[in-house]
Amino acid sequence: MRLVRLIALLLCAASISVRAVSAASYAVPTPRGPVASCPGALLIESTNGRYYIAVFEAHAPTRTSVDLTLYAKSAAYSLSLPEFAVDIPITTQNYTYRSAPAVIRNPGPDEFLGASVQPHLGIGAACPGENVIIPTVASLTDPARNIDPDTDALETKLASEAASAHITTPVLATGVSSADCPDAFADASVDQLVKPTLSDQQERDPGLLPAAVRVELDTTGNVIGVAVESSSGNPVVDAAIAEAARKTTYHPARFACQSERSSHVLRIDFSK
Repeated sequence: MRLVRLIALLLCAASISVRAVSAASYAVPTPRGPVASCPGALLIESTNGRYYIAVFEAHAPTRTSVDLTLYAKSAAYSLSLPEFAVDIPITTQNYTYRSAPAVIRNPGPDEFLGASVQPHLGIGAACPGENVIIPTVASLTDPARNIDPDTDALETKLASEAASAHITTPVLATGVSSADCPDAFADASVDQLVKPTLSDQQERDPGLLPAAVRVELDTTGNVIGVAVESSSGNPVVDAAIAEAARKTTYHPARFACQSERSSHVLRIDFSK
């Protein structure tokens, strides 16, 4: 299974508010061909731990159903979302589609910390499952959060759609233990950061763009791959950032008390 860090959405019972979080840490993605329609989770999160929005994406329009196992500290819950369409184009991503939002009510006292997602396309069409870490709640005004404008705009739109969505309540899962251990769910994170080695001229270059590097990690946190996701506009600087990311040390992600393969995105904004 792959581990995913998701962008966030806020929902409350009487009214809806929205926040976005930076795409700080993502799973190593499962390859999807141009006609493969196995969906993945795009959003699962809430503001207050009582109501959650789930949105799914695929690289081709499809109809699917999804089984969810939702983990809280004291219990685990199961939920089946019946057949629904993943056919709404995501305008910022070519050949990517999303579903309408599903609203999930939390029946327990503790917020959901993680979810196992298993999509189904029908007989003879197996889809990989994925493990999702649900980010802890935080507000839009938190200065530590890096708000992505595209993410914020998408979440605002989804929140509007979810205002009249059907609310589904999961039930206690049978044969599934709760994840009651310290740091049961945690994104991959930096242990010791290594800064890129740049010349004074490179650092002062006003034309440098914000850059992002994705680092793939194994279950022990060792680096097994580095790729530039957003270029600074200077290939020499990109190479220095990638090399620093490779030398940086990391803590692996954890899901239900187990370390898992994952990835972490390092971002550098040269204007700050």
